[in-house]
Amino acid sequence: MNVRLMVLGLLAQGPRHGYELRKLAEQNRMESWAGILPGSIYHALGQLLKERLVRLAATERTGRRTREIYAITAAGRRALTELVRRAWHAKIRTTPSILYGALLFRGALSPAEEAKALEAQRTDLETEIRLWEKARPLKELPADQAAVYDNGLDHLRADLKLIKRLAPRARRARD
Repeated sequence: MNVRLMVLGLLAQGPRHGYELRKLAEQNRMESWAGILPGSIYHALGQLLKERLVRLAATERTGRRTREIYAITAAGRRALTELVRRAWHAKIRTTPSILYGALLFRGALSPAEEAKALEAQRTDLETEIRLWEKARPLKELPADQAAVYDNGLDHLRADLKLIKRLAPRARRARD
């Protein structure tokens, strides 16, 4: 997901400050499923402000801290529509292509190194799945958001299933 799409989409729901957008990205684990680093949100806000796709709606003071509240502009809504349009027409590529490349040239590693790499991938995927399951919002999600979340979790589980299928072969080759 494009960080611009995410920021404009969230601001279309209502004005927010950068820290709130960052916390939403962290809570929803956008880094893992959307490729959005929480820190990139501030840069995107600055760029969107320069492009007049968002505006400073208010400044809020809490103690010594000042927070800038951003709102989407009419131009920002048009840009959001175009970003969503492009996203709908982008080809979906959900295969773990890096892993597939490694499998294609698996002979470059020793069987022992391959088995170790598969074990590390298995551990990483199991950890990620647990994090996704734990991070699942407790309140009821709208149906489309729940579907997206569940789909991401299904992809992780499918990748784990593949890794588990490959592991015995790598162990046999190693032994």
